[in-house]
Amino acid sequence: MELRISNVTKAYKGKRAVDNFNLELGEGLHGLLGANGSGKTTLMRMICGLLRPTEGVITIDGVDIAQAGEGYREYLGYLPQHFGYYPNFSAMDFMTYIAALKGLPKTIAMERSESLLDELGLYAVRKKKLKTYSGGMLQRVGIAQALLGNPKILVLDEPTAGLDPKERVRFRQLLTSLEKDKIIILSTHIVSDVEKIADDVIIMKEGGIVYRGPQTDNLEDLYLHFFRDGNPEDGMRGNLK
Repeated sequence: MELRISNVTKAYKGKRAVDNFNLELGEGLHGLLGANGSGKTTLMRMICGLLRPTEGVITIDGVDIAQAGEGYREYLGYLPQHFGYYPNFSAMDFMTYIAALKGLPKTIAMERSESLLDELGLYAVRKKKLKTYSGGMLQRVGIAQALLGNPKILVLDEPTAGLDPKERVRFRQLLTSLEKDKIIILSTHIVSDVEKIADDVIIMKEGGIVYRGPQTDNLEDLYLHFFRDGNPEDGMRGNLK
């Protein structure tokens, strides 16, 4: 399976959020690093078919995703940076609702929902309303819903936002258990999210790729090489560990 992004540009009012972007992704965990505003979220939304490129094309195994339609969406699991939920739903209600939208049979939906909530430490509170959840707990629900259909392409945009250090470790362990037969794209400004676990590291700045290569022991230094003048709150030293 290959996801290919070919000469893709996305412009807003004359400004290019993504600029003539080219990337080929196979199965495995791909870490997409970049400071806030580097174009990562725009790229993720185009990969998920939520935005159309101004120029260029995105294909899965040679087929334009815009033409693949529902068949492509069945491949996808997506956690946006800010995912929507119904505050009066319980976690189980929400998971089974999303499962129904994905067309999962009811029995499989229940089993899969309970299993994922258990893996993410939410089984004991699965019947509590989402409006009672902390930000970190809601983020874990978002991760769980992205995994519901056992997607072949998993797109995660800033997935550890709101998670404490222990939850981040659990999340990384979950990802490494999933990656064998999937294309996983983890978009983040936090180096430690992809450190040690990504097969492939891509650093994005100003809408383009400034580095691509295998996992490296000096990833933090490499990242800072491109963003040394940035604000620490935009993903530099303060958030690296």
